[in-house]
Amino acid sequence: MVDMDKKSRFLELIEQNQDIVHKICALYAWNADDRKDLGQEIVCQLWKSYPSFRSDSAFTTWMYRVALNTAVCQSMSESMSAEYVREYVRVNPYEISFCFY
Repeated sequence: MVDMDKKSRFLELIEQNQDIVHKICALYAWNADDRKDLGQEIVCQLWKSYPSFRSDSAFTTWMYRVALNTAVCQSMSESMSAEYVREYVRVNPYEISFCFY
């Protein structure tokens, strides 16, 4: 069971510093749906990593690093997936009714 004080404190910190998540999402996601998805992924990663947060640095510094790393990893993953499709899946666009790019 999650300690309610811990959960409440986490939610309070996220709410106070949500601009960090919004800025990272605006930089790494091009449309509203992607920004929403990335924002959710960042908050999930922050929650998973929250037990490892040490007060050696400011919460905002830690939050920024986790958010940035999450966005970069997701961006690289999507980039590799798109590259794989372009490189290895040779499809004549006239043979199908839609095209991925």
